Amino acid sequence: MSCPLSLNLALRFYRSKRKAALAKFMSFAATAGIAVGVFALIVGLSAMNGFERELNNRVLNLIPAAQIKATHVSFTDAYGFAQRLRQEPGIVAALPCLELEVVFSNGRDLAPGLVYGVDSKAQLQLTPISPFLSVPLSTLDTTAPTSLATSDAPATLPVILGRGLMDKLHLEVGAICYLYVSTGARADTSATFKAPQSVALRIVGVLHSGGQLDNAVGFVALDKALTRFNLAGPNQIQLKVTDLMQAQSIAYQAAAATAQEACFVESWLFSQGKLYHDIQMVRGLMYLAMILVLAVASFNIVSTLVMVVSEKKREIAILLTMGSPRPLIVRTFCLLGLLSAIKGLTVGLILGLAVAWGLTPLTRFIETQFNFKFLNPEIYFIDFIPSSLQLGDVLLVMGCALLMSVLAALYPAWRAAKVQPALELNG
Repeated sequence: MSCPLSLNLALRFYRSKRKAALAKFMSFAATAGIAVGVFALIVGLSAMNGFERELNNRVLNLIPAAQIKATHVSFTDAYGFAQRLRQEPGIVAALPCLELEVVFSNGRDLAPGLVYGVDSKAQLQLTPISPFLSVPLSTLDTTAPTSLATSDAPATLPVILGRGLMDKLHLEVGAICYLYVSTGARADTSATFKAPQSVALRIVGVLHSGGQLDNAVGFVALDKALTRFNLAGPNQIQLKVTDLMQAQSIAYQAAAATAQEACFVESWLFSQGKLYHDIQMVRGLMYLAMILVLAVASFNIVSTLVMVVSEKKREIAILLTMGSPRPLIVRTFCLLGLLSAIKGLTVGLILGLAVAWGLTPLTRFIETQFNFKFLNPEIYFIDFIPSSLQLGDVLLVMGCALLMSVLAALYPAWRAAKVQPALELNG
């Protein structure tokens, strides 16, 4: 019977109209503080979850988990090396490919980037990039028409180019562009200096991932690239592993056990690890901010309840005189603090869930209306604010808000239980 009575008393105190102006303001500040804190934390954690999801679904779908690169121009037996790697523990797939640092040009403007020579059939087993391509990867295997310069010029090389590169060079699908590669990338390195090799490219498709990779990457067919660049073979082996977080060690151990020529290992942690760790760091800071914001709001609950205890001393004295046990008074004011938090929690929860669910379209609308970008795709790996609402985060925020409100109410509740009925009623 005591629990329902304590709840009934807490509700009567909470709904009481006889409050001083300062007490009303402090009550509003406590409720608003919890609402703002819960709202900000739900939206912030959802955004961090969204960034991590996009990192996994976009960037890590476009780049291999690890790469074993030749220290010379190319591997002498890349396919045999890849076959041996596939037998090693932790290796799911191993695929030879070509990577060259190049400069793209439309004949007037220049843009640096990377070109990858890939096996269009096997590549999809390693990196599922199809959702980000406007055409199937097998389009790279088509025969391109000859150059317009002379009838006996070599055929243009089909290329799938990043959307950002195409925008920089003002190109569209079907256009001809040029690729310049230094002589150091080719097998013929007898001369001390040579002019860069120029290759005509025909754009057959677009890579659009919405981030940095769009500004630097192009794909061509591996066999055509080896022939055109006069290379003896691929210069790297791309790996898919069972555990992304252990990609570096798995690739290193596999290379150490199977390599028959000089090479070195790089994993996705080398190029994107800082980004991943930054996301985890910001998530940790968000949890710290949650504690601090809710702690500040809880101080307002303490102030509010101390004022309520001061105003309700006579009522508390009457309850004690009528035989109410002091633990009942403690429970009553703890519930009163909880009721104050629930109101703010409800408001913050509704607003937070609404904004988190619509964060991406909302930010896109703001970008359209005010003509600016929150995330520059030349700097960040995506060009929009993602959101991924997770039930665990919502429950954690709710639990922390309720727990801290109860803890904040303990001191005022203890003071209320210490009221001396004789002093208060005689005064």
